[in-house]
Amino acid sequence: MTSKKSILVVDDEKSVIERFIEKLSKGYSVDSAVCVKEAIGKIKERDYDFYVLDREMPIYEGGSTDRNAGILLAEEINKRKGRVNLFYNSSLQVSREEEEQLISLGFITNDTERVYRVEKDPSRLIKYIRKFDHS
Repeated sequence: MTSKKSILVVDDEKSVIERFIEKLSKGYSVDSAVCVKEAIGKIKERDYDFYVLDREMPIYEGGSTDRNAGILLAEEINKRKGRVNLFYNSSLQVSREEEEQLISLGFITNDTERVYRVEKDPSRLIKYIRKFDHS
């Protein structure tokens, strides 16, 4: 029997996390974190097959939001784990320069080199995972 693929969803909106867990838990092992510090604690404990990162969230639980928290977390994941499957879970608009930064950090892109944007939609994430998961 094949074990379930694992996903870490990091978002400061608990309703978003609940939606992802509800949709994904049947086919995947899903963990979540509401801030960068909590996410780093989880990635120290285990490896995940996929990481779904919000961009704007607090560094510490209860702290103020930081527009670049997701970028900081992606950099930390890359340092600890090497290149991994990162999905951008934000509806924030990004400039081409910001998008190039996301691509350089390993966020998964489509055929036109645009970062796949999950936009808080678990069904969209499942579609993207199926496209990129060839195991």
